[in-house]
Order: sequence, then structure tokens, then C-alpha cells
Amino acid sequence: MEEKKKIGRPTDSVKNHEVKARIDDDLFNDLVIYAKKNHLNNAQVIRLALIKLIRS
Repeated sequence: MEEKKKIGRPTDSVKNHEVKARIDDDLFNDLVIYAKKNHLNNAQVIRLALIKLIRS
């Protein structure tokens, strides 16, 4: 019997949940600009923003 191969990079912080939101063009452009400026991807920026908003 074959074992299932794990897909993706190894991590200590598994992200099992997906959240979706609709945003307008202005907010999306701000997100992309911030991400590029800080060498992050969009998901990383959103995670940081949620952590800052919820945990502060």
C-alpha cells in the first residue's frame, strides 16, 4: 500500500484553514504594494494584519 506524499514545504506552523474575503481594487493595490515593499506575499501581509488587529 502506498503512503500519501505530503505536498508543500515543511513547517512547524501548519495552516489548515482558508479564509476568503472580497476587497475593492484600492485595498488590493495597497496590499500588493505593501507586500512588495516589505518582501512578503499577500497571505503573509494578511496574516500579520489579522494578528495585529486581533491580538493587540
